[in-house]
Amino acid sequence: MLAEAIKLVAEETQEDSQALCRCGCGQRTAIVTRTISLEKVKKGDYRQFVKGHHNRILKQGYKNGTFIHHGYIYVLKPEHPYPTQNQYVKRSRLVMEESLGRYLESHEQVHHKNKIRNDDRIENLELTSLSQHNRIHQKTKLMMEKRYVGRNN
Repeated sequence: MLAEAIKLVAEETQEDSQALCRCGCGQRTAIVTRTISLEKVKKGDYRQFVKGHHNRILKQGYKNGTFIHHGYIYVLKPEHPYPTQNQYVKRSRLVMEESLGRYLESHEQVHHKNKIRNDDRIENLELTSLSQHNRIHQKTKLMMEKRYVGRNN
């Protein structure tokens, strides 16, 4: 009897956590009445967000002065000599600049050795020119193509 009650409470708790809006507001989300491929939600599942709340997560990142785009972390730095149009700089560039004690030139690139774009540890970063950086990725691309062709023969 006690085991059944604990199991029931555990299931309810799991259901409750799945039914809460992912923006952190604490509101319960509705059950989806039809599959929504864009949101990757199937019929009968709970929605991930209360209507209109999915933008809150994006705005929270901007409020904190950071956001992620294509796996790279950007930091708000309006005083930087080479920011993007909206005054942000890749965090990997900032880490490399701090290590070198100078700003990077616009033609200098930071390469992630392990190819994980948000791994901005200095031991994972390598300063390259644009042409060197392109060569590194071209070699990687060729190696991957050879492996793929080798498997299909």
